[in-house]
Amino acid sequence: MKMKPTFLILMLLIFSFSISYGANGNEEFEKGNNYINQKKYNEAEKYFLEALKKGNPNAYNALGYLYSVQGKFQKAEYYLLKDLENTKDEKLKERMKINLAYIYIKQNKEKEAEKILRTIKNNDITIFKMLANFYYDNQNYEKAEEFFKKALAKGDKVSINNIVVISIKRRNITDEIKNLIKKEYENGNIYAYGYYGTEKIKDGSLEEGERICKLGIQKGDPSSYLCMSVFYEKKGNKTKSKELFEKYKLEMSKLEDKL
Repeated sequence: MKMKPTFLILMLLIFSFSISYGANGNEEFEKGNNYINQKKYNEAEKYFLEALKKGNPNAYNALGYLYSVQGKFQKAEYYLLKDLENTKDEKLKERMKINLAYIYIKQNKEKEAEKILRTIKNNDITIFKMLANFYYDNQNYEKAEEFFKKALAKGDKVSINNIVVISIKRRNITDEIKNLIKKEYENGNIYAYGYYGTEKIKDGSLEEGERICKLGIQKGDPSSYLCMSVFYEKKGNKTKSKELFEKYKLEMSKLEDKL
């Protein structure tokens, strides 16, 4: 089961090189850019550093990107901070701060990541979900789950989906997660219906599970189609099960597009 924005925004670093290069160091910068496209990182580093010496401001961002893909996150942080200091465009600054937050997470600097994200938007749900996505991308599923739980506690109903998917990925749907699903279902979280119904079906309560999932479909829960797919599989109707699984993927995609 694939996770996508904003169910899980698997953050790609968005490093933006200006298309109007500065006159100083332009030739060196272009050479460095060509080398980085060829993944010849040593050559790219050499020319970006030369471009920087000649006063090309785009070299800061380029070096930040270069070091990040090499896993040299401390160096990446240094050059991205320099780039942030020299950038006037507010929209570009926001993107740089997101990149920096990602780099901080790579270095286990959680507090610094949260602090810089709050300079963009001081909203708990947004911050928690971004941190969760960074951790997920880093394959730190325990921390990703922790922050999706925080987002859920703040009222982001969709986060129950991410919590369950992470548990499935970890192959560890604990009693705690099952109880959380039950609690969210009882509190009227429509995104918990399908998962709660599925648990009922797996426990042998097919009719109750079917009832819950049909109600979830009426309420607009994509995972309830997955639940009904499990129901028909249990009934031995593989054709109907496959049909509903495809419907689940379609409806999940639609929801992701809205978010």
